[in-house]
Amino acid sequence: MLNFGLAMSVLAALVTPDQLRPLSEEEIARRFSNVAVIPEAVVHDRAERFFAGGRYVVLGRPRVEGRFEVRGGRLCTALPLQDELCREILQDEDASLYFRGSAGGRPGGFRLVPAEPQP
Repeated sequence: MLNFGLAMSVLAALVTPDQLRPLSEEEIARRFSNVAVIPEAVVHDRAERFFAGGRYVVLGRPRVEGRFEVRGGRLCTALPLQDELCREILQDEDASLYFRGSAGGRPGGFRLVPAEPQP
């Protein structure tokens, strides 16, 4: 059986930029509340969680808490001692989601799943 991550990577490779549309600020704000991000390329020591009120938690080594907001059509995250990261959120015709960073480049696929509140 084909690995899910591998299948998502293959599908992402088939998506071209002209097949993606940016989500509006309202769509981003609605979708990024009490969710976990599952990237197509698995990063084993890092998991992002977005909670109501702009709370942003990165689980990994170490666990870090910061803030997020939707600004200028992008999802912006801020963590202590790190530069702010703003990412465009894109969607294809099948409703699959993609991040594209501030520097542009190839969008990376991800999916959202419900997240349990973190202490």
